[in-house]
Amino acid sequence: MHDVQIDQLRVGDVVAGDVRDVSGKVLVRKGLVLTARYLRALRMWGTETVAIDGEDQSAPAPAVTISPAEEAQARSVLERRFLLAPVTHPAMARLFELSLKRQFLAWHAEAGHHEI
Repeated sequence: MHDVQIDQLRVGDVVAGDVRDVSGKVLVRKGLVLTARYLRALRMWGTETVAIDGEDQSAPAPAVTISPAEEAQARSVLERRFLLAPVTHPAMARLFELSLKRQFLAWHAEAGHHEI
């Protein structure tokens, strides 16, 4: 059993333990085989990690160094895009953070930093 980030889950993964929301309600039961529909639902519910049966076969994510100025600039851009979105909701907060990471990766790729 190992924890897997939501964006690294795959169809066919087997859930090793009940997945619960912040109030304790069971969203997905232990033993469920994930389908594309369940993966979409977990993302919408704001789930960040899920315990999966089997050995951890994921490679560590490459590190990206972001300067405070880059982070402030990216947050400024995204805050305008999310102006009317309720970013206090777990799903929207997660979407904002994922968008922030994507913005960093895009900027680094444009600058020729292809080690990412």
